[in-house]
Amino acid sequence: MGRRTISPSILRSFNETIYAYPRQSHHIHMDTGVGYQVIGVAVHTTTMEPLVIYSEPNKYEILWARPAKEFGEKFVSVGHKTKKD
Repeated sequence: MGRRTISPSILRSFNETIYAYPRQSHHIHMDTGVGYQVIGVAVHTTTMEPLVIYSEPNKYEILWARPAKEFGEKFVSVGHKTKKD
């Protein structure tokens, strides 16, 4: 299987996601009030969509993945300025 090429627009979206949700940043789920910590950003293998990888602090055995756009709609940042701020 060959190496996949990432288009400039996908790469730009990925870089913007990394900037908006840096590793170790803290976010609160708006519906539940539960705090989460961003682990990193991944790319969905089929859609090439950026995914935010996160978990509850001190509970790293369970990692969650959510599309970056949806993450931005469901979570609010704690103590980190993003492009949306």
